[in-house]
Amino acid sequence: MATGFLLLGLGESTPAYLYFAAAVSYLVGCQGVTGRINVPLNNALEDSTSTDRPRRWPEFSPRWRRWNTVRIACGGIALILCGLGRYVWGG
Repeated sequence: MATGFLLLGLGESTPAYLYFAAAVSYLVGCQGVTGRINVPLNNALEDSTSTDRPRRWPEFSPRWRRWNTVRIACGGIALILCGLGRYVWGG
């Protein structure tokens, strides 16, 4: 975010918007998913008894992996957007 605002201050709007998009992708897709979905899933699994965990794993794993894939994709998109912002800025 800070880089986007600094670039806007320098009159570099295109790379600034790329950095803003990267920040949104990271904040929503990585941090948001982690806090709102993956951590509560982890906590629910941790709260179950040790004998209950193997039984619960098949229902837990697909949902957790699906959202973990979203986090990975959003992190990759953020990285690509930062690279594009740097390139457009004068890479």
